[in-house]
Amino acid sequence: MPVTTSKIALVTGASRGIGAATARLLAEQGHDVAINYTRNAAAAESVAADVRARGRRALLCRPMWPTKPPCWRCSARSTRASAASRR
Repeated sequence: MPVTTSKIALVTGASRGIGAATARLLAEQGHDVAINYTRNAAAAESVAADVRARGRRALLCRPMWPTKPPCWRCSARSTRASAASRR
């Protein structure tokens, strides 16, 4: 199995403010970004579009309360997506 040099970042609160700015900056620096958000799907999708415009992959993660903690769920999806991209 080939080893990837891709960097993946999970950014919580990434649909607005500092979280959105962080997600965009990480994409500029070569990271794929998992965008965690709670309410504003349109804003999260806008950040994802900006990440993709920078040539990086974006994954939207919205928490499913109260069944699973959001970071666990998003982290698992990010890991699966990364593993799939290496095949």
